[in-house]
Amino acid sequence: MLSFEQVVKLGSQEGAIEVWVVWQFALFAPASPQLWPSRDKFTFIHSHPPFVHAIPQFTTKSPPSYFTATKHSHLTSSKQHTTATMDPYSSEGELVNMHTAFVQGQYQQVIDFDTSIFSAPNQPSAQILKYRAQLALQDYDSVSSSISSSDASSDHSLAAVKVYASYAASSFTSDSAVSQAESLSQSNSDNLSVQLLCGAVLARAGKTDEAIALLSQHQGSLDAVAMSTQIHLSNNRADLAAKEAKSARSFAQDALLVNLAESWISLREGGDAKYQQAFYVFEELAQAPGSSAVTSLVAQAVSELHLGRYPEAETALQQALDIEPDNTTALANAVVLFTATGDVERAAEMKKKLQGTKGGEETELLQGLAAKKEAFDAACEKYQPKLPEIRQFKLDSKRIEKNQEWRQYRRDMKRYEENQEEWRKLNKNTRQRKRQEGERLERERLEKERLEQERRSGNIIKRGLLNTQEFLNSFEPEDFFSISEILHETGQGMKAAWKDVLE
Repeated sequence: MLSFEQVVKLGSQEGAIEVWVVWQFALFAPASPQLWPSRDKFTFIHSHPPFVHAIPQFTTKSPPSYFTATKHSHLTSSKQHTTATMDPYSSEGELVNMHTAFVQGQYQQVIDFDTSIFSAPNQPSAQILKYRAQLALQDYDSVSSSISSSDASSDHSLAAVKVYASYAASSFTSDSAVSQAESLSQSNSDNLSVQLLCGAVLARAGKTDEAIALLSQHQGSLDAVAMSTQIHLSNNRADLAAKEAKSARSFAQDALLVNLAESWISLREGGDAKYQQAFYVFEELAQAPGSSAVTSLVAQAVSELHLGRYPEAETALQQALDIEPDNTTALANAVVLFTATGDVERAAEMKKKLQGTKGGEETELLQGLAAKKEAFDAACEKYQPKLPEIRQFKLDSKRIEKNQEWRQYRRDMKRYEENQEEWRKLNKNTRQRKRQEGERLERERLEKERLEQERRSGNIIKRGLLNTQEFLNSFEPEDFFSISEILHETGQGMKAAWKDVLE
């Protein structure tokens, strides 16, 4: 029976196996860079590559889903449109450059940003943005330790940051952190940091209804729109996500986050035209010197994968790995790329490197493969013979071996096989002898022909000599003297003629 790895290998060669394209959304989810533990995932199928933004459930009947379908379809209200200036990260505020760097995935640049140039009212928002950048880089312990309990109790924004950091540090399994997020969201639902960070905790915990309800109370925040779009996509509700993006477009025009949100939706809806539109956005971000980052390069590579441009996707992924060799998202997508192209050796190499990277085992690519392997082994168990049947088969085999007729039959078959082998050898020797005898006869025939030809040639020469001798014998001695005189006179005449000509 084939092992799971062999089935995966055969399936990848036939182009029928599902492989996971892992796309980091830290770039596109400033509300919570780690909304999902190992970034957002999509399904890439060779024949028709739809994007499914969810944790895999390993079913071929419907797209995998992580969150339950939401019953909320809140859109940005008119109040949000008129009070858009309340967003500290809006394009009119002084934090716009710092926030843009965060959206582009340049987290270290955000951390190194000089916040002393900002006015006093914007200092807290700038610090929150730095904490979110640290969370994007998985520096959970440092963020949690830098916020004291007293600061968290006095500042609800810092409390939301601390709750998310503790939840992420527990590998997104802490029930107490979820309870704290629920409490904060109920008492401070108008706080943007609470909306974003506590909404991320609730969404990751599977409470998407509460997360959507909390985010719907934002005051014109594109960060909240981006997170709501992601949650709708994770619920396979591209229609609701499109409404969110359309609503944001009405008041944010050509804001970067709006373009990114529409690109996510295009990738989810599928189709070459949609993939190409998304590619243009990600490619512009990835290749511009001022906005290039690992996340944008990976996003470009994923778009290339869906368009079937594997060499270009490999180039983008290699650029990302040159910047950050241990980036789990880039490594996971490299596994997918080489599996799709049939390069099994390089896919195994990238998978091994991903397993040895910090956080690599938590990626949904490896978790999905492990879960599928477990399901495959469970299915194989149903077809394994039971132990009593195996024992009975062994007993029957022994009885057959002891049977005299069976032993005699085996001896006869062995003798027959030996005779057959001798006959084959004899035939081989006979054919060889016949071939050698034929070659010998051919050589003798050729030699006879050669001798006969030489004999005939010798007879002709001998006959010619005899005829010459007879001819000479027919002359008398005096005839030779007359012939000599004739030749001499002829020669003298010719000499005189030539002399006259020359003179």
